[in-house]
Amino acid sequence: MLYYMKSFGCKVNIAEEELIMSKLLSNGFTQTSNLELAEILIINSCAVTETAAKKVEDYIKKSKEKLPHLKIVMTGCLANDKILKSTDNIDLVVDNFSKELIVENIITYLGCNTENIVKILDDKSIFTGIVDSDESKRTRNYFKIQDGCDAKCSYCIIPTLRGRSKSLDINLSVESFTNAVNSGYKEIVLVGIHIGLYGKEHGYNFTELVKRLIKVKGDFRIRFSSLEVNEIDDELINIMKDNPDKISAHLHIPLQSGSDNILKLMNRFYLKDEYINTALKAKEQISNLTIGSDIIVGFPSETDDDFNDTIQTLSTATTDFFHIFQYSDRTGTKASSMDNKIDPTLKKKRMKILQELASKRYQDLVDISIGKTFRVLTEKGDKGHTDNYLNINLNNNTTINIKPNKFHNVVITEFKDNKLYGDIIPH
Repeated sequence: MLYYMKSFGCKVNIAEEELIMSKLLSNGFTQTSNLELAEILIINSCAVTETAAKKVEDYIKKSKEKLPHLKIVMTGCLANDKILKSTDNIDLVVDNFSKELIVENIITYLGCNTENIVKILDDKSIFTGIVDSDESKRTRNYFKIQDGCDAKCSYCIIPTLRGRSKSLDINLSVESFTNAVNSGYKEIVLVGIHIGLYGKEHGYNFTELVKRLIKVKGDFRIRFSSLEVNEIDDELINIMKDNPDKISAHLHIPLQSGSDNILKLMNRFYLKDEYINTALKAKEQISNLTIGSDIIVGFPSETDDDFNDTIQTLSTATTDFFHIFQYSDRTGTKASSMDNKIDPTLKKKRMKILQELASKRYQDLVDISIGKTFRVLTEKGDKGHTDNYLNINLNNNTTINIKPNKFHNVVITEFKDNKLYGDIIPH
């Protein structure tokens, strides 16, 4: 049976998508890249914001209108009966907590037309693993080590949709990671909803896992998906500093706001100075480190002074990349009932200002990178990423045959048409 799969949202969904597709293949399903040929459409949904949920719903509606014969299966964060407004156009809904049994549920549904909503089976399980894909796809692996979140940020619905934090056993984590390295993956991204909580329920922590992973034999590097300020301690910074070939020189540290007033309303657990100090300390210790962040603009009660604090915080911390989101109400969160909502026009204006700052920060990073040499993992299309997460186009003007999934030392030569270019240095 032909299926088409569409994922929305975070890197955790990407990791889970690979696992679902692998399981479908082993059960006789065949993937198609043409939706019109598919018999089943599988949606791995996102519901982090109302906008994200609507995007999924619109995609499903249009697909069903265009292809009424299509069987549509939905899983992911929107597949929760607390927020799912309607199952119109959806043939089977597999709750996010039951995602690891989605293939069995599809087979059951196709065989006996069961109820179209599969309820929670086990909210303590971890749907994870390493997919042994064909050699052409073995470059980057998204390895899910954790799920759920114990934080209570006032704007976030994810703890409701993913449950409390739960982690893959540390021995299983090391075993799976080793298998990924032995299968040929050169970059393994540790992902989860809140990876900094890894091991909390078992009495160990994320840093302990990293210390064990860097001892695995092989030619690889580790990248972290996202860590909160209080989860980046001196020990982790020192590990990154001392193992530049094993750990990418990049940290994604969510800021959300650079205003202490707004951080308190968001129910975040740090102040702006903690973010600044952590970022600067890490940059001082780790060579060529880049820092990414998430920013929510237009949170309820955000004044011009609050917004200016965010600009100042990002500039002082020398944040290199930031993803900017306009605040939108998420039904079921504390923030959705707050007063002093920000006018949409003002939110757009503030977002544009931050986008301009992001462009300037990236240009600053480019300027100091020209002429430097970085370790690059090659990918398809004569491209690759540096250890500090710069995307490089490789000049094919040498005698080197550029193959994907190889580490090379590359000197960055120029920035042209909004792209970085570099030359491989022959061994």
